[in-house]
Amino acid sequence: MFFRKYIDFEGLLGDGEVMAATADYMGGGLGLERPENWKDVYAHFGLDIPSVRRRLLAGRKLEVPPYYNGGFVAFREGEIGQKKEQFGLARYQDCMSVDRAGIFPEWKSLDQVVLPVTIERLGVNFKLAPETINYNVRAHGSKSYDSAELVHYHQFNTIFTHHLPFGYEALENMEAVLDSKFLTEFVTQYGDELDWHSPKNRLRQRLMNSDGETLNSPTKDLEYLADKFGTDKGSTRHRYTDLYQLILEPYRNTRCNFLEMGLQGGWRNFGGEVAERPTDDCPSIRMWLSYLKKAQIYGLDVSDFSWFYDPRFTFYRCDMEERSQIATAASILPQMDVIIDDASHASHHQQDAFLEFFPRLKSGGVYIIEDLRRQPPQLEREGITKTGDLLYNYQITREFLHSNTKTQRAFNKIKDLIATCFVFQVGYRKEMPHQIAVIQRR
Repeated sequence: MFFRKYIDFEGLLGDGEVMAATADYMGGGLGLERPENWKDVYAHFGLDIPSVRRRLLAGRKLEVPPYYNGGFVAFREGEIGQKKEQFGLARYQDCMSVDRAGIFPEWKSLDQVVLPVTIERLGVNFKLAPETINYNVRAHGSKSYDSAELVHYHQFNTIFTHHLPFGYEALENMEAVLDSKFLTEFVTQYGDELDWHSPKNRLRQRLMNSDGETLNSPTKDLEYLADKFGTDKGSTRHRYTDLYQLILEPYRNTRCNFLEMGLQGGWRNFGGEVAERPTDDCPSIRMWLSYLKKAQIYGLDVSDFSWFYDPRFTFYRCDMEERSQIATAASILPQMDVIIDDASHASHHQQDAFLEFFPRLKSGGVYIIEDLRRQPPQLEREGITKTGDLLYNYQITREFLHSNTKTQRAFNKIKDLIATCFVFQVGYRKEMPHQIAVIQRR
């Protein structure tokens, strides 16, 4: 386990309370998802099976008798509960008693099985811990979860396999607490297990450069930051950072204005109004703040991200379906040096945003449109010219052709403002569909 944030256990835990988090899965292979299979262990202590049920946090999310994650349990020192026993010692003694009685001849996770029994036997006040202080990477994988405070990962292979950004954090924490030689010692001990010496090992590529510098090196590249913060722009998905490293390096230590439209994914899987989708992270904004040390970063999204604070970040809420809102945003926000459109990916949203923002871009500024190949069917207008095709045709002919004559005239009206336009395909392979466009203003 490792701590990502400070946790005030003193404030969370009341007098005489025991706190634990509901387990993710029913482990041990003992069939304990069926209440009747708990009978013998509770009867061993003269107890009935509790009537309360807990819903497991992963898998089929079964409702089962109390079953908690045994890796994290919080309690105060001293005698607690109706039986006035020290909880840690009582749990150990109960485990030994169950083991000697042979209740589970081939038991697994005995300490976890006995945990709720000891809680019941002592009659302590139980407090259910939030998932944030026992976030299991094996169960929940690589989804972005910035609220996680205490990460549970069992072993290094697990965290690097299931949640690479948290793996980076764990190593950085250990390196900071121990010393600068920690990473070298870590590789010496665990290198074979992690297949460290393979040239394809992403962990090796990200944690050390060709000179063997460690994570404290000031030369962390953009792909490293993308992977660390969990965006889809890095090595794990689109590899946009291959291109961004080249384009944005000149801005890295200069004062500039930077805008990204679309601050968090997941809206396609959200059943309600898109504007009300949950917003719990700004992974790419955190990446830009780390990479562009002197930039003022602006974010635009249909959902509310006003909770995200950084002195160099400003949020503006805007519905891309409303052209007037885009125009208002473009007029209110300062002139930008760099704009990235990673919003809905609907063609008319991309095109309306370009027509409003590109003329206001600073001379020499760069406008980037991501994810050209896949438009959401619930938003895409029938028969509209795709943005990738529109820009690729301009790249070849220096003329804009569009199914809508009004839109075509609008684009051709501003074409003299365009210095260069390049459209790149998926994986930067010419035979693949259009994926990302870079347009520079004169």
